[in-house]
Amino acid sequence: MQIIKKIVTIGLVMLTLASCATQKGGSTRKHTMQQKAQVQLTFDQHQYNIACQLKAWKNELSVLSVLPMMGIEMFRLEATPEHITVVDKFNKKYAIVTYDEINQMAT
Repeated sequence: MQIIKKIVTIGLVMLTLASCATQKGGSTRKHTMQQKAQVQLTFDQHQYNIACQLKAWKNELSVLSVLPMMGIEMFRLEATPEHITVVDKFNKKYAIVTYDEINQMAT
């Protein structure tokens, strides 16, 4: 649960930073932004380097994918104006949380 909270926090920070971007072409659904990053996390004195990919569509959807090994997506965070969906593909679990529920957890 602690790891999920940290990943959600990182995702929200990345979504905030991704709010301004230029339009990229090439597909039928155009991304307003697509960014790749390497994130370094430390848990219990173990250090992890994790590849992440962020895609954002203005006023629609933002998707943060965590690709820890060989580009295989293991975790996904999708944020819409109404809710956040967290998908754990490794453990085959998901959660849908509204922003009101996140505010209640934070207090």
